Amino acid sequence: MHSENNYIVSWFVASATAYEAPVILPDMNLKSSLVAWQATPQETAIPVAQLNIYPNPANNYIVLDYDIVGMYQKAQILIYQSAKGDLVKQQELFDSKNAVVIDIAELPNGVFIAALQIDGKSTESVKFTIIR
Repeated sequence: MHSENNYIVSWFVASATAYEAPVILPDMNLKSSLVAWQATPQETAIPVAQLNIYPNPANNYIVLDYDIVGMYQKAQILIYQSAKGDLVKQQELFDSKNAVVIDIAELPNGVFIAALQIDGKSTESVKFTIIR
């Protein structure tokens, strides 16, 4: 039994009960075409970033390895004290990919968060600990 592109397949189960399941086949009369998509400047302008930190735990300095892909006006590293959420240090970034050494000798022992901020928006963050 069939109609146009839809076919019915019959199976007989051990109890001699017939089971019919529809099988839908593609319509071969339809045509396909490629769709061209171009990103708008706003879509391509969204930067993507990676941020790594070492050593962790740290003592007197940290190295922040960052990579920013995309267009942006201003990027900076903000360091927050995790328990209080207070901004304790910030460092402006001038390259899209680099490693920055930040002196943390004046900061107390504890847990901190280093956040990569691009054009006023926090994009990546890494938690690190200072132990002396």
